[in-house]
Amino acid sequence: VEGWIALQEGDPEGASKILGEAEALLRDTDDWVTLGNIQSAYGRIARRQGRFHQALEYFAKAIEQYKRRNPRHRNLARSLANIAFVKRLIALDLRLRMDRAAARRRKKSKGGLRPASALPSADRKRLERLREEAFGHLAEAEHIYRHYDDHRGAGAVHVNRGLLYLDSGELGRAKREADAAYQLGAEKQDFILRARARILGSGVE
Repeated sequence: VEGWIALQEGDPEGASKILGEAEALLRDTDDWVTLGNIQSAYGRIARRQGRFHQALEYFAKAIEQYKRRNPRHRNLARSLANIAFVKRLIALDLRLRMDRAAARRRKKSKGGLRPASALPSADRKRLERLREEAFGHLAEAEHIYRHYDDHRGAGAVHVNRGLLYLDSGELGRAKREADAAYQLGAEKQDFILRARARILGSGVE
């Protein structure tokens, strides 16, 4: 808890140190939930620092720990949603680099040079794989959240899924996800979830 507070107060280095001390004490125990929470916190730190691939590794370790305790543990759903979000960020970064490369190729083609196509094709396949994996993680997370009747968790899945659709220009699907999230928030008078749903809806508009 102290490590998590340090992270929320903007001290990722201090948080990592405290979490490391806790991990050292718990490493040889079967406290899978706390060990998973530590890996999840490491993942949050890495994500905030832009170390997305390391964040994926930490969230994957968190998922492994939670599953050892309970394959339907609520925290498992949270880590699945987190790993999906990070894969979306990696996909966005990849798409930006692809767009820049395409712009350079167009510029060169005007000068009579033919651009190579192998790398963009590989990048497109990787982009699609990241999106498919993110959708899969969200589906698994939603299944767990529904099991616990966790409206905020299920709503977060709708928001994150909507963002994936928005990224690819699938506006109708993105809007349906925003509406579903808003409905869940309205049923429970959850103003945070309703606000997140409206922000997604604004992005669609």
